[in-house]
Amino acid sequence: MKKYLLYVLKLGVIIVLFYILFSTLDLEMVYDNIVNFNLINFIILVSIIFLAQLSSMIKFDILLKGNNIKISFVKNIYLYLISMFYNNFFIATLGGDSIRAAYIIKESKGSRSAIILSIILERIFGILAIFVATMVMGIVNYKLLFSNKILLSTFLIFALLFAMFSLNFNGRMNSLFDRLFRKMKILHRIWEKFNIQIELMKNRPEIFIRSLFLSLVFVFIIIISFSFINTQMALGIPFIQLLLNLPLILLISSIPISIKGLGLREWGMVYIFSSVLGYSSKENILSMSLIWFMAIFILSVFGGVIHLLSSINLKKI
Repeated sequence: MKKYLLYVLKLGVIIVLFYILFSTLDLEMVYDNIVNFNLINFIILVSIIFLAQLSSMIKFDILLKGNNIKISFVKNIYLYLISMFYNNFFIATLGGDSIRAAYIIKESKGSRSAIILSIILERIFGILAIFVATMVMGIVNYKLLFSNKILLSTFLIFALLFAMFSLNFNGRMNSLFDRLFRKMKILHRIWEKFNIQIELMKNRPEIFIRSLFLSLVFVFIIIISFSFINTQMALGIPFIQLLLNLPLILLISSIPISIKGLGLREWGMVYIFSSVLGYSSKENILSMSLIWFMAIFILSVFGGVIHLLSSINLKKI
């Protein structure tokens, strides 16, 4: 019941954000932009986004091997795409990461907690890379951060989380959180397992370095994918501006109050590239963001096809 309620609340956020965006826009122009986007270019876009996802698959493989969990890389790809499918089509009932974890636990006979924490760490590294990119670009682009309270607040919240993670990685916050969670048995067990992963990366820093590097590669390829749409639509946004501003937009879209960042990403795109920088109309910028989301959605459909055609039988999990 809670999952359905959370889903409805997130759906409400999307509806509100899109109402704010659409109420003043020429929807016919947005529709024309989307349907007139060349099919071959759309296939190329999906391929570029797949390359970004591939970097995440490699990162996850590194985290699994760091925990001595063996699963073939081909199955890792299959499961990643299947999890994308479940995340997009069964949001309120069954999470893709749960499916992925359940299959790997059954297939590898590895530690349940290590597998689940590997998935969590994969997500954490993704957010960490987006924040690092935002922080680096924010040094050059600091005026934009201070131009809007939402942008600044988002950055400061993630900066606090980043600081807590860094302090814990150095062991300075470990005893504090240990005392905090001690009376909450379930959270305390999770915290202890998480610290095992932290110690693993301390003892094998190459895992941390390679995981963070691949996460940054993911961010860069995503920027390339937006740049491709920008070029094909002739919007005229310089690549340097995409490089400077998209990490912040990705950070905003990672706030878990929406479904797949839908609405948050579009607001950020329209506000920064149209309202602030004035590179193109709001309709064109919104179209670019929606075309990108459609490519992600279509890629997740491949996960559903793989699920139907492959030997991975999730009903037996």
